Amino acid sequence: MAEYNITPSQIKEVLKRYPKIKDAAVIGVLHRIKGKAVLTVIVLSEGMQGDKEEFLNCCKENIPDYGVPKTVLLRDGIPRDPAGKILKKVLKQEAQAV
Repeated sequence: MAEYNITPSQIKEVLKRYPKIKDAAVIGVLHRIKGKAVLTVIVLSEGMQGDKEEFLNCCKENIPDYGVPKTVLLRDGIPRDPAGKILKKVLKQEAQAV
């Protein structure tokens, strides 16, 4: 069985090109069947509205099926450290709570 890879940065770039999205983070989370699944956290641009299906459709049009996020979380912000690096541990903890 062939293994396919797509980087979080490739998915993030597709999302950030979408006009309604101000910021995005992409992480891998544990999946009970597939082992790992793609999760994305999206911050909308000011005054914009959108739903998870809209952003999943954007991904489906621009990313191979194996890279399309399985979960989309809409948030007001993405947790970052003082240097601006995404706090992936915090995002993974949030994802487990969903």
